[in-house]
Amino acid sequence: MTNFFNGGGEQKLSGEDWQIIPSLAENNDKPATTNLVLFSRALVKAIKNGRHNLIVAAIPTLDIKAVSGEPVAIQTAAAALDKFLKKIIRVSLEKQGVVLISSSHGNAERIRDLRTDLPDKEMTDSPVPLVIVGEKFKGKVIGGHDPADSDLSLLVPAGTLADLAPTILGIMALPKPAEMSGRSLLT
Repeated sequence: MTNFFNGGGEQKLSGEDWQIIPSLAENNDKPATTNLVLFSRALVKAIKNGRHNLIVAAIPTLDIKAVSGEPVAIQTAAAALDKFLKKIIRVSLEKQGVVLISSSHGNAERIRDLRTDLPDKEMTDSPVPLVIVGEKFKGKVIGGHDPADSDLSLLVPAGTLADLAPTILGIMALPKPAEMSGRSLLT
């Protein structure tokens, strides 16, 4: 993930702290909650210490379980991730922070190839939501309206992955570099 946030480089930049918590990729039979406990402890500690203006975390739990093709494992991972996110959001809001939740791709929403009825373990190009949680964003919707019956699949995408960094910069009241092709989704 650092590659994407450091302009294609994997060298730690001045002012950065990195903490790498291994994913379950090497042992996919562990419960979905195993690494979420480690992620949760690390993120809660980082949020509470207040030293960082931005914390970026890649949490691969659902993606890793999605490639198993097992519906129960995917549902368990989604429930565990939901519980984890509620805790992180609560701690962030206590510190007047903002939490953005998104993904670079879909995976768990399609686990069977409908044409062949075989397991589909590949990433999808399905649009993914961007959820922004913070006091000043309460009740706001990117794109202007809520989806019918909360069905995100009915929405036309309002942006692309290239818009994530400019959106973060906008939230932090920082200028967008000219090299960025994306735009803030808050405007």
